[in-house]
Amino acid sequence: MPAALLDLSMDFAVKTVAYSITLRKFNEPSLSDHIFRSGTSIGAKLAEAQHAQDKADFLQNVKAAAEHSVDFKYWLTLCERSPLLPGNDQMQREIEVIGRVLRQMIQSSSTSRERSKLNIQSPHIEHSTSS
Repeated sequence: MPAALLDLSMDFAVKTVAYSITLRKFNEPSLSDHIFRSGTSIGAKLAEAQHAQDKADFLQNVKAAAEHSVDFKYWLTLCERSPLLPGNDQMQREIEVIGRVLRQMIQSSSTSRERSKLNIQSPHIEHSTSS
């Protein structure tokens, strides 16, 4: 797990807390709760992934973090499109970066898992050279 991603997700969670407080000031407790849960869960799932029991557990937690990033992006976009609520362009850019990195990690982990399955399941075939 890249340390930079853990730091980015923690910084993002701190910004998420501040943004959710702002939404509460606009009398939007439900949106605030959705933003808070999805934005802070990204880093929590990455922290869990760092202490995973095995590769499958690691991948499951990274996938959960990616799902939370998609949820967060949805709720933030909803706030931005509402004329009565403040958007947050900086957080929109950051969630794009986080989501992209998570998708790359999932793709890379899935590909390596598939390769290892193939290596385990493939019988070793010796090629003889006949003259």
